[in-house]
Amino acid sequence: MSVELSVEEVADLRKFEELVLSWTARINLVSREQRTHLWDRHILDSVQLSRALVERCTWLDVGSGGGFPGIVLAVIAKHRSISVDFTLVDSDKRKCAFLTYASHSLSLNVHVRAERVEDLAMDSADKISARAFTSVGRIIALTGPHLRKDGELHLLCGENWKKEVELARKEYNFDLEATPSVTNPASSVLKISAIRHA
Repeated sequence: MSVELSVEEVADLRKFEELVLSWTARINLVSREQRTHLWDRHILDSVQLSRALVERCTWLDVGSGGGFPGIVLAVIAKHRSISVDFTLVDSDKRKCAFLTYASHSLSLNVHVRAERVEDLAMDSADKISARAFTSVGRIIALTGPHLRKDGELHLLCGENWKKEVELARKEYNFDLEATPSVTNPASSVLKISAIRHA
């Protein structure tokens, strides 16, 4: 199921695309091969998580890198007047400088933290997202301390997602909703909740 974007949302996301391409020449936000597929492969992929945006929630995006999905989701939340408190975390200070610049340029409600997620000190989040960060089991282990008991993980996973879920279930029990990605049917959008140790 695709997500419809307004003219205003597309305009801001195109501005973001230009920022990514401009900064990539200096700090390699996306690979050379992916630059020509930035809109489809990165931006529209990130848009899929916008279905999880809800009013008055705290959202932690880990391994934010070039702003996927964090900045993309913040753009959509802004245009839909959904009050979400976003925190974007990445250990690379140069990428955090980009995330800060992009969020200011697009007038987004975003806080950027240049830290490793395991060193992060913050209140628990309602929702946590990650894209191409690490395996499902590792994400659960790293983000567990930062997720509310009734919170949700929203992950954009590659073609090995089934194997990753299988391995994660050896250590954790959780509820799972998997939706085929609109950008690659072999990949999946995962919603993980009710996480507890196996």
